[in-house]
Amino acid sequence: MQMQHLMVGYPKYYQTADYALRLSVMADIATMRMKALHFWDKHGISAASEAFGVSCRTLYWWRQLLNKEGPEGLIPHSKAPLVRRKKHWHPDVLKEIRRLRTELPNLGKEQIFVRLKPWCEQRYLACPSVSTIGRMIAAAHDKMRMIPVRLGSRGKALLVKKRSAKPRRPKHYRPVKTGELIGMDAIELRMGELRRYVITMIDECSNYALALAVPSLNSDIVNHFFSRAARLFPVGISQIITDNGKEFLGNFDKNAAGSRYQTPLDLSLHAKNERYL
Repeated sequence: MQMQHLMVGYPKYYQTADYALRLSVMADIATMRMKALHFWDKHGISAASEAFGVSCRTLYWWRQLLNKEGPEGLIPHSKAPLVRRKKHWHPDVLKEIRRLRTELPNLGKEQIFVRLKPWCEQRYLACPSVSTIGRMIAAAHDKMRMIPVRLGSRGKALLVKKRSAKPRRPKHYRPVKTGELIGMDAIELRMGELRRYVITMIDECSNYALALAVPSLNSDIVNHFFSRAARLFPVGISQIITDNGKEFLGNFDKNAAGSRYQTPLDLSLHAKNERYL
């Protein structure tokens, strides 16, 4: 359900509403300060100082904040320092740690400390502690990590292929119109040595469903089923979501535009495809 404020379009409406909200929910400490100032006006500053357990200097400071900024000035602000300490590590030490982790791949911080300490003493540099070395490694963009070369059965280096990021379904996403998200899954039925497979397809908004029993399961059969089912579907299909099965790769993945993948090991998202059988 779409909701809109009645005062949309009026200038500075949200600014005034935000200011009124902050004043209506003042912090408890700001309310206590306001009571102390009212008590001061009635019974004097000495009685207020004794009743609220603060010094007269503090009461004068609260009065100054009230006169300058109003009731909002009594709300305590953050006491974090404006200028904070920054990490500053010697660049030569960083280079030596990287060299050690390159020559001895992924060397731990304890072993690095043993080798780094005499190196720093020779150059009159401050040697970082074990925990500091761990933070220096973690702060590096590549974590100073070196991936060792993987060798095959014949001693040749293997090329490591990087996995491409698959489009995942957002966890709290729910479709709002028919055809926006279609769930597809494959179910295996066994009876003795006989196996049959059921390809299911269901719209998560309208629960419009189709199913087909096939003797075997591969990408070509799923692609054929989808092309026929798309013609029977009353509206156009925007997105398809699968459970990362191998039958939804190959030709089906090429022809089905806008396909998404479930989050691994999240069975609650694709249980709907199997529930209606």
